Amino acid sequence: MQPNLFDFAPSELSQDAFLSWVLAHADPKLGNGRPEIQALGRAFLTAIFAKDNAAPLPAEIQSVKVQRQVENIDILVEVNESIAIVLEDKVGTTEHSDQLARYKKVVSKLGYGEEGKRNVLIYLQTGNQSTYKQVQDAGYHVFSRLDLLALLDGPVGTLAQDRSDIVLDFTRRLRRIETEVQSYRERVYKGWSANARMGFFIALQQGFPSARWRYVANRGGGLYAFFWGGKKAEDDARLYLQVEASTTLGLCFKLDTTRKGDLKALRMKWHKAVLASATLLGLEAARPPKFGNGKTMTVATFRDFPIGDAEGRVDVPATCDLMRRAEKVLEACLANTVRPRETTELPLPAATED
Repeated sequence: MQPNLFDFAPSELSQDAFLSWVLAHADPKLGNGRPEIQALGRAFLTAIFAKDNAAPLPAEIQSVKVQRQVENIDILVEVNESIAIVLEDKVGTTEHSDQLARYKKVVSKLGYGEEGKRNVLIYLQTGNQSTYKQVQDAGYHVFSRLDLLALLDGPVGTLAQDRSDIVLDFTRRLRRIETEVQSYRERVYKGWSANARMGFFIALQQGFPSARWRYVANRGGGLYAFFWGGKKAEDDARLYLQVEASTTLGLCFKLDTTRKGDLKALRMKWHKAVLASATLLGLEAARPPKFGNGKTMTVATFRDFPIGDAEGRVDVPATCDLMRRAEKVLEACLANTVRPRETTELPLPAATED
């Protein structure tokens, strides 16, 4: 295997540089000496405009001005001096600090977004992200790793790879990331990378669209948590389900509370309630390896998780069925213990685990 340029520069800055370099070639005055890269730049612009039904690609591209870090905007592209593309570039991190709204205001001050001068807001993510709701609520269109690979592995991108080692290396690295994300399908769990764990969670999310997942740092070395089904258990406590992916893969019932004292009694109450409800439904929950005593506590674990096939690979449909049975245990537990029940917004896992 040959060394890959982007393995030595895997940050957002190097990706910004690559994307800016490709887009700059779309300018008719700049890309003539590299027709394959110019065609890729034009195809990239076409794919970006296709994300926004209100902003069709101009019939003729007269100029493409590419700038970086204009008031912290990753990439700002001005097309024909009449359309501004705000491109927020991510390689696994997510939006923060109201940055998307701020960038929209920046281009508004430049006159874009008004009649005659449109803007196109793009959130490009080559990593993995649990949800894009806040991105879309901010008016941005998601351009995913798969969108970018479709461009790079298409006819125009293939010609550009043949012409340029830079395009080839960038494509190979993206393709390798996607292969890792999908590797949970073929590898036994002990061989999963972080990307494979996230790929598994993305697959689970197809069956549980309201679920969220994230990396959770803790004293034990950290884990990936997939959580859903949060419901009010008491005035100051909520019960929810969580799949945890660390050195092992498990399904547990979690209790999140703001209570300061008597946590042991609270934890044991819901531990017994979960075990009793599981038994009534002909299922088996168990005591966790250890009980915590904090804001977020595991009160029970679900045995025989995940469901595997004969080769030891995770059977995703069967595992999702088991997770739905766990939902029924949670619902029965709350129905038998809490009056009235109330569904509430699911809390995020705490930064530290028990």
